[in-house]
Amino acid sequence: MRVAILIFIALYCLPLWGQYYAQFRYQPAATGGTPMSKCDYVDASNEDHEEPTDGVANSPSGSINSSDLEIGNDGSIAQNFGMFFDSLNIPAGAIIDSVFIQFEVDNTSRSDPLSVVIRCQEGATPAVFVESDYDIFNRDKTETGVTWTLTGGTWSPVGNQGPDQRTPNFAAALQEAIDNPSYSQGDPIVVFIMNNGSGEREAESWDGTGTATGAPYICVYWTE
Repeated sequence: MRVAILIFIALYCLPLWGQYYAQFRYQPAATGGTPMSKCDYVDASNEDHEEPTDGVANSPSGSINSSDLEIGNDGSIAQNFGMFFDSLNIPAGAIIDSVFIQFEVDNTSRSDPLSVVIRCQEGATPAVFVESDYDIFNRDKTETGVTWTLTGGTWSPVGNQGPDQRTPNFAAALQEAIDNPSYSQGDPIVVFIMNNGSGEREAESWDGTGTATGAPYICVYWTE
């Protein structure tokens, strides 16, 4: 009889012990969201655009149809340029983990040190570029900017797409852009390479290649 009572008590308490033990056993950490990524090329003439830093489109430098993109200076003319990407589909509220743009060498000439600042457009849904005064100059840009500095390195041969032709991670600037209340999923992303006072490299543009494979492309990695 005593054995039967002990068996009954053990069976009765087993679920309670399991619930108690479950409080302390190892639990896998909750995931931090779903990792996502997407790349997109500049794939039209009006999706990349050079403009002198004074914003005047009819200066000797600066054209929506330019066959190259001068990073920094075009000879003695300081300029900025922008790129328009319309297929990323990043949701509002995403956490940007990393983002870079890959360029292709158009000309092996260079001037050192090169220093530019990467910013993104924020505010109302960005439009494609037009060749008119102040198209880049007047666009709202992120306060956050990431400096890209190049001294030496490999800027050859023509057609090369290597680490020296790749921007640093500018996740902080893109995060500011998509955190803007006016941003909605599917809105285009516009990235600016802003002159920072020195240097020059020449990268391929859409018009210089006629195909997307040599034009600048962006890759974004985010968490939903």
